[in-house]
Amino acid sequence: MDNATLKYVLDQLYREYLIPLFLVNDQYEIVIPKTNWSSRNFKEQVLEETHPNEIRYFKKGAFFYSNFAFDLPEYGTGTVMIGPCGALEAGSDSIHFQGHTYFAGIHYSKSSREGFEQFTNLIFAIIRGTLGQNQKQHWYYDRVYKSTNYHLAQNLSSRRDQKTPLTPTNLNGVTLKQFGETSRIK
Repeated sequence: MDNATLKYVLDQLYREYLIPLFLVNDQYEIVIPKTNWSSRNFKEQVLEETHPNEIRYFKKGAFFYSNFAFDLPEYGTGTVMIGPCGALEAGSDSIHFQGHTYFAGIHYSKSSREGFEQFTNLIFAIIRGTLGQNQKQHWYYDRVYKSTNYHLAQNLSSRRDQKTPLTPTNLNGVTLKQFGETSRIK
């Protein structure tokens, strides 16, 4: 596919799906689309994780990203970075980026994990000329570890916010003493 056709196809896919994608060369310059943004904003997050024979997916906070390597005659080798795409289950419908607020459904899309994988595989097939489903694929998640007590307290707090009735199955009023702490869940 020639360069002008590739740019047109990628631009139309963005207009239809509202999922941004960037082709970044080995010098970390964004070659498609033409923009004044710096890929250095993404370098530490998702560009460092590129592997030549793998599609890599990332769930960072409320957003999905993905990347894979490319080798195109006009640009040489580099990385295709797709995202951010809002996670459908995330509660937030906006993101603040480089001094601007962007809204889901207007500036970016929200998708399920499966929908995001399908979109990434479509882009992979267009750029690499082969099916992404035949490649090794791996998901990476935020590496934020919280204790079981934290998750239990969050779950109970969420149930109270939803005004779930008090029943033995929702554990309201349980003390954390059973779990190694003496304070009561609020």
